[in-house]
Amino acid sequence: MSRESTGISKYTPYNYVFSVFTTLIGVGVVRFAFVWLAWTQTHSYAWTGAISTIQLVPTIVLDLFFGTLSDRVNPYRAQIFNTIVVILLVISVIIFIKIGFINIYVVCFHAACSVSTWPPIYRCISSYSEP
Repeated sequence: MSRESTGISKYTPYNYVFSVFTTLIGVGVVRFAFVWLAWTQTHSYAWTGAISTIQLVPTIVLDLFFGTLSDRVNPYRAQIFNTIVVILLVISVIIFIKIGFINIYVVCFHAACSVSTWPPIYRCISSYSEP
């Protein structure tokens, strides 16, 4: 798919370098935060490993689907949408912590949903930044 067919100009990716960088840092922080939250909930090495696996498996399974989807839509809008979804998931975890509804199963669900679609979208955007 060419840049012209998606409406992305030749110089557009360089305008989003800061956005991609902050999103990359944010995804790393969110992944670490869910592992840390699982540790504070259970003090179990098995659950922290399970959370790491739960974060990885949806990425592997959904990578093909979201990879082709991110090629068909504007990748920058997909990144913005995905970032908004991750922010809402993190805010919901904070709300669950404040009201005392947090348990390891809530952490597992949010960890699986939080960052599973971001890697294929990031790879799609990085392919547009090549000359």
